[in-house]
Amino acid sequence: MRDLAPDRKNGRASLYATVTADLVESRRLGNRADAQDKLGRLVRSLNARFKHSLAAPFMVTLGDEIQGLLHDLEQAPRVVSSIHATFHPSEISVGIGIGQIATKVSQRVTEMDGPAFINARGAIGTAKKEGLEVVVRTRDGFADGVLNAVYTLLGGVEAGWTKPQWERFNLYKELGKVEKVAARLGISKQSVSKSLRNTLWSRVLTVESHLPEIFASLGESLGKGPAAESRGAAGARP
Repeated sequence: MRDLAPDRKNGRASLYATVTADLVESRRLGNRADAQDKLGRLVRSLNARFKHSLAAPFMVTLGDEIQGLLHDLEQAPRVVSSIHATFHPSEISVGIGIGQIATKVSQRVTEMDGPAFINARGAIGTAKKEGLEVVVRTRDGFADGVLNAVYTLLGGVEAGWTKPQWERFNLYKELGKVEKVAARLGISKQSVSKSLRNTLWSRVLTVESHLPEIFASLGESLGKGPAAESRGAAGARP
């Protein structure tokens, strides 16, 4: 373990992003064992891909729930994208809590607490209660309002995709060309293009490309203290 005190920037305690993901109604899944195995593979994948951005690795915390702690806020939306590349957005709820931590940094998220974790609990609770794909909670009502409006729109679009559309969209993100997606799936380029035509996929990619920069800017805006909290707390919903 290491103390929180050394993790201070410009006299302020560092901000972290706690990311929690929970399977939606997992006990009703036809093959729950397969879903849990898939969840385990996701944990290993996230820890490998984001190892340099993690203050504490992802782990399974409550059977059907995973959680990890990022010291690099910019990576939070990329983690969400990775989660949604494994599980269709309608299958899993994601809550992101931004804030400080009140305990020593541990390699086990279950041994820590503080605003980042409290906000994540609130976010995942709201996501599950209201059937939302992603919810973000910080101490800034304005930031929450903007980010949750974006994620509500993205989630509404992506949750309506069929499994083939979702699969082809994620392959496109990985491979970068429709031709390569077609080759990987053994289908025609026209079939891939037709499948994606009504998904707004290019607009989704544009929005997603701006999210890391927005999350990175939270480190500065939230570090300004009470002034940030006073900016329209009503905008914090959901």
